[in-house]
Amino acid sequence: PWTGRNAVSAARKFLDLIDARRQMFMPGDRVNGIIIDGGRLTNIIPDKAVVQVEMRADKMSRVQTNLFPGVLNCAKGAALALDCEVVWTKVTEDFADMVQNKPAQEAIAKIMHGLGLKTSPVLAPAGSSDMGNVSYRCPSIQPLLAITEESLGLHTRAMALATTKQEAHDAIVTGAAVMVLMALNVFNNRELRLEIIDSFKKATQQANASA
Repeated sequence: PWTGRNAVSAARKFLDLIDARRQMFMPGDRVNGIIIDGGRLTNIIPDKAVVQVEMRADKMSRVQTNLFPGVLNCAKGAALALDCEVVWTKVTEDFADMVQNKPAQEAIAKIMHGLGLKTSPVLAPAGSSDMGNVSYRCPSIQPLLAITEESLGLHTRAMALATTKQEAHDAIVTGAAVMVLMALNVFNNRELRLEIIDSFKKATQQANASA
């Protein structure tokens, strides 16, 4: 065994190094990794290990200029320490942060109020999604509707169960009404359309400049 190179040991050290960097993460940064291939048999030193890592931040520019280079250095450092090599492959397209559009947000808030719904201020970005990619290409908003009075974490079994209940089904109908009313509002209100377009142009220019 002393002549071998243990790839899974390097993979484990890679994840340890990511954890060591977390003190330098910004509050909105997210870096999560799993070992998806760590060998086949316990009595054979793994010559290959595969780690999948996901990085998120409030802004795409931070992922590109800070998180990704730092994570890649962790991989290279672990490989160097264990006499291994790193091959980095991009497995999915990047998900961007959400470009905010205040006129559209205010317009849909009025519609929701008219339907008797309560709204809260738009929160600061806390991650990324494919909707963020859309928001860089056309004016976009991502309003949310509660499907339960309970305080549940996303991506949990309790939330999955909540989606099967009548309260969630009612929220879907309400959401459809909100979207239709918003579409009609934009279609019939030229001044609102121009405000939305102007906000989109300014926000995307600022976002691209910061990248």
